[in-house]
Amino acid sequence: MGSELAAKFEAHARKFGLEIISDMVEEIYQEGKIHVVRTAEGSYTGKTVIIATGGSPNKLNVPGEVEFSGKGVSYCAICDGAIFKNQVIVVVGGGDAALKRECS
Repeated sequence: MGSELAAKFEAHARKFGLEIISDMVEEIYQEGKIHVVRTAEGSYTGKTVIIATGGSPNKLNVPGEVEFSGKGVSYCAICDGAIFKNQVIVVVGGGDAALKRECS
């Protein structure tokens, strides 16, 4: 599952000193080769800043979508694909990113 993989990534990074800080970023700027991230609680510096804003699915606003979200309606094939293994599914939207078939 995607959530389990993410948890393993986090645990692995913590072994190398990762510290997770949840705060609202007010400003990001550079001082020479160092990046400064200023938040309401303080400032943090580093050689690299990774911005991971996440995403929100484009919803169809069709009948049943809200009621069945998480109960058959899914927005992430990577995270939820294993739940529907060996079942008939329908993929709607997403352009060329909606479905990718790997051929050998």
